[in-house]
Amino acid sequence: MPREAPSPRRPVPSLLAMRVTSQHLHHVTGSGLGAAPVTAGQVAVLAAVNELFEGAPSALGDLLQHLCRTAAAATGCDLAAVRLHHGQFAVLQRGGVFAGSGDEVAAVVQHVLDGPERGVLLVQDAVTRPLPPPLVPMDTAISYLALPLALDEGQGCLLLVRVADPPLGLTDLDVALATRLADAARRLIDAASARERLEVSLSSSREHAVRDPLTGVANRRGWDETIAHATRAVAAGEQYTVVAVDVDELKAVNDSLGHSSGDELIIACAQTLRGAVRGARDVVARLGGDEFGLLLAGSGTPAHLITHRLRSSLDGLRTPSGIALRTSIGAASCPPFGSLPDAVRRADAAMYVDKRARRVPRVPR
Repeated sequence: MPREAPSPRRPVPSLLAMRVTSQHLHHVTGSGLGAAPVTAGQVAVLAAVNELFEGAPSALGDLLQHLCRTAAAATGCDLAAVRLHHGQFAVLQRGGVFAGSGDEVAAVVQHVLDGPERGVLLVQDAVTRPLPPPLVPMDTAISYLALPLALDEGQGCLLLVRVADPPLGLTDLDVALATRLADAARRLIDAASARERLEVSLSSSREHAVRDPLTGVANRRGWDETIAHATRAVAAGEQYTVVAVDVDELKAVNDSLGHSSGDELIIACAQTLRGAVRGARDVVARLGGDEFGLLLAGSGTPAHLITHRLRSSLDGLRTPSGIALRTSIGAASCPPFGSLPDAVRRADAAMYVDKRARRVPRVPR
């Protein structure tokens, strides 16, 4: 778990030494003149909440860690941990008091969350109500405070632990600070969670936008984006090989055996092409009804050898219903600093040459 060097607890100004006027409150909170003076404790609460909001990261994981750091500093606790209903957690320990891992501490928070209490749990001496290992009393006294987080989706819990010798329990101000921080954090966590769900949804929508629904490979839009990106890479000194593949006589299969049989051919071709590529940056795309494109990054293999290998993989394949797969293939290499669009055109032209040379009418079954 993340650990910080121990630091002295932030002093709270004496109530006798400090009273804040309505003008000061206006500066801190924006309230109007005439508001009642506030105490130093109230100012400390406002300062802690303000620190939580001002430094709040947008990413949920970072936000949880920020909450732990802020709560530990505000209350002078040695350990702060927060866990959400779906298992995400953050743990911060100051001074290395406990030897347990972050996962073990998160399990303790889950234990508290699953307990019979549904509200704030304050234990000034853990001997009377111990926590599970590794947060167990040893030679020093342990006090802890558990605060539930009622989130839009599920529950969470913030756990603060203090170790002190001689015993030093959590004060009313500590509880007030932590309670306000937990309430403020709940709203921040809900916002960050909603943002993450939206980002996942947008990412999924974009993924669907560049994927062919029948085969799962890239569609024409995905191919165009890939070519645009690879064109910049070629200009920076990389090389690619472009392959054009066409399923022969697909229209004849659709007309004589039905579109479901034609779909079987398309799927069989896509699966074989996906199995033929190896590089993480290699792309297979369905460009049209019976057309596929392959972009092979960094391939130094001559284009004619790539064509031969693909033909060996594709020829003789049959769909589950017994239809033979026939394809026409063309390939062209693009050297570093060359023209990738020109390689696409040359691969397409080579594919049509191959199609004319191999044209044999398909006899319906």
